[in-house]
Amino acid sequence: MAEWGEETEGSNGVFLQDDLNRPIKVESIMSEGHTLPTVVRGFVDGVLSTDGAYPPRPFLRRVRIAATDAAPKLKDASKNSARDLVVWTRQGSSLRALLVITVGSITLVSVTAVSVFMLFLLAATANAVVISFFVSLAAAGGFLAFFFACLTAIYVGVLCVAFFVISTVTVSAIIATLIATVSAYSIGYLLLFFLNLRFSLLCLACDILPLLLRPNLPWLDWILSVSMVCC
Repeated sequence: MAEWGEETEGSNGVFLQDDLNRPIKVESIMSEGHTLPTVVRGFVDGVLSTDGAYPPRPFLRRVRIAATDAAPKLKDASKNSARDLVVWTRQGSSLRALLVITVGSITLVSVTAVSVFMLFLLAATANAVVISFFVSLAAAGGFLAFFFACLTAIYVGVLCVAFFVISTVTVSAIIATLIATVSAYSIGYLLLFFLNLRFSLLCLACDILPLLLRPNLPWLDWILSVSMVCC
């Protein structure tokens, strides 16, 4: 007797009744394995959970353990998430692809702006610490206090200017991206509407024109018949 799910073939090459009851396996469109949301969720759970230990582990140790566990999974998680996003985009219409492009562009601009600001902040902080260290070795007393006050004022002013410039550029880029996306969609919609309207009016003219003219000339009848065929 055939097992469940096993193909059974008769002597004449026809499958028996047991083969009709074989279960069908449906493959999922999503990637198997780790994705970015699962890796981030695991990292947060590893940092916040104490595993019932008393006393609980130090916060820095939990962060280190969670980061060590999540770091090897980032490469595969990024590939799986990108593959799932491509599959999800292809399953939808052009509006879904437009949504993905818009959100991706805005996210890329925002991440770039934050990265530039953090790099500038790190460079300015390191520069201020090094200068303060060397000056503190060569000066003392009131001059040192005055110098530190001036240095702090310059440092805060430069950071404020950098933050304002980077924020302005980021907001302008996001607004420009939204305007370009909406404009492209509007132009495409209006162009499609104009082409459909033009085709409809041409077909309507081809239908009404013979009824209005009623010509007796054979060559004009031939031209109108060709126009109706083209419409």
